[in-house]
Amino acid sequence: MLIMDSDHGVESAEAFGSTATVVPVTDSRKLDEVYEWLRDEAIPAGEFTWVWWDSLTLFQDRTLLDEITLDAHLANPEKQSPDVPSQREYLIDHNRVKRYVRMFVDLPINFGISFHVGTQEDPDTEEIIYMPAVQGKGMSSAVCGYLNVVGFLSQVKVEGQKATVPKILFRQNPKWYARDRFNALPGVM
Repeated sequence: MLIMDSDHGVESAEAFGSTATVVPVTDSRKLDEVYEWLRDEAIPAGEFTWVWWDSLTLFQDRTLLDEITLDAHLANPEKQSPDVPSQREYLIDHNRVKRYVRMFVDLPINFGISFHVGTQEDPDTEEIIYMPAVQGKGMSSAVCGYLNVVGFLSQVKVEGQKATVPKILFRQNPKWYARDRFNALPGVM
């Protein structure tokens, strides 16, 4: 397994015995390099069966401000703040995130993404639903649409025990978004 780390390290995975290869991916240049290396060398050589991107949420936060908005400011410092993205910068960011997800999903390998949790209002019920945190109107739904499986990590109370345990929920619920396109996974893992 390869973990593309955009989220400050994988110490918790290592604490549980993970032996995954970890590559820091904190900017788009590095993400491009990793993608090309996977496509041209690592996948054809059979080095990995899984690639995980941890997390798209923090990658998007970083690159929107540290790359896209900063580049716009440097090109036009009189009109563009280095700290406040314009609508143009947001659109560049959203399109780039969608392109990256499609590129990695299209590779002949198992590919997963972790996200921070976000909320969204269900337009039909006006209830809050937990979704993967992706900046931009409709972005969470768009990115989830590119993925075959979307799970929601939750702390679940186990009957007869006082403590909760982490479980991944794969069936949609009015309170969270989940998806199993092939209906191949159990509802809870």
